[in-house]
Amino acid sequence: MLKSLRLQPLLAKIAVGYMAKIVVISGIAYVGICEWKETKAREMEVRMINRKKHEINDIYVKMLRLSFFCETFMEWSEQDFLSFQKRRRHIDSLLCSLRYSSSGSHTDSIRNLWRAKERYMREIIYWVHRQEEADREIAANGTSGLEETGRRSCGSRETVICHGHRSDGIHGFAADMVLYGDTPGYDAYKPL
Repeated sequence: MLKSLRLQPLLAKIAVGYMAKIVVISGIAYVGICEWKETKAREMEVRMINRKKHEINDIYVKMLRLSFFCETFMEWSEQDFLSFQKRRRHIDSLLCSLRYSSSGSHTDSIRNLWRAKERYMREIIYWVHRQEEADREIAANGTSGLEETGRRSCGSRETVICHGHRSDGIHGFAADMVLYGDTPGYDAYKPL
């Protein structure tokens, strides 16, 4: 019995030691699980940030391509302009989705700039077409009123004088023509 009394404190100390080990191991496991969850959350954040950066980069590349495409808008056909509108609307929708997914973005100002660019391009094309119509009208009036204009002889060809001004040297003016009256096979008027 004496031996059993001496063993009890020893067994109690061993039990306390095992309990302490279990508490320490449980604490380490708990901290490890919490850190693992936090690491997974950070990895998800990094993935979302990278995905957002990729989306922004894609939008940027599409805007650059559309901007380069706009450099030649003066030579566009109606089909090219419709293609531009379709691509601009696509970029507009991408910018809208970007605006809803991130707070504080300045996508509205970019969208407004693209709308303004399209409006200015339309205005420029409108005025260029008006200028071309005016040039055609002036050319039509210039050829019908040729009998009334003064002519000055320059060797074998004549330069048309319209209302006291020489018509050569006025760039973009449809009446810039030289009269080839003596040359067979040519129309009466050729552009300079």
